[in-house]
Amino acid sequence: MTFLFIKDIINQDFEALQVKIFVLVALYIVAILAIFLDLWSGIRKAKKRGEFISSFGLRRTVNKAVKYFNLMFCFTLMDIVLLLIDGINLPFATMVASVLVCIVEIKSIWEKFDQKEKVREAAKTIGTIIKNRDDLLKIIEDFALRDRDETKENINQQKTDEL
Repeated sequence: MTFLFIKDIINQDFEALQVKIFVLVALYIVAILAIFLDLWSGIRKAKKRGEFISSFGLRRTVNKAVKYFNLMFCFTLMDIVLLLIDGINLPFATMVASVLVCIVEIKSIWEKFDQKEKVREAAKTIGTIIKNRDDLLKIIEDFALRDRDETKENINQQKTDEL
């Protein structure tokens, strides 16, 4: 990050230095707030559903935050290069990354509870089917045999009726 401020330090332009630092810090704080709001929303929804809140979900949030900040730091490095070019005074790439993080988090907050619940129910149903596949195969086999026997009886009945 020191490259970002070399020009300002050399020129002793501490106001510009303060503005750049403030903007970068503000962008990272906005991303942190978006992540926190998603976490808070997730905890609220889980409580509403009566689910147990475990450290697993919190670890997922931490992992997500680490990935986001890795992305933002890469964009900040791009800004360092761009800020060395004359005429560019703000970290535009980091701004883009911060906006992207906020968009993803807003989408996550606004996801419909029903959609998540339907996916969970479908997963449970598939799990039950896989768990009881032997029973399911037996039911299908019995149904097929019964259908075959009924078909044979219908054919025999038709032959009898024709005579």
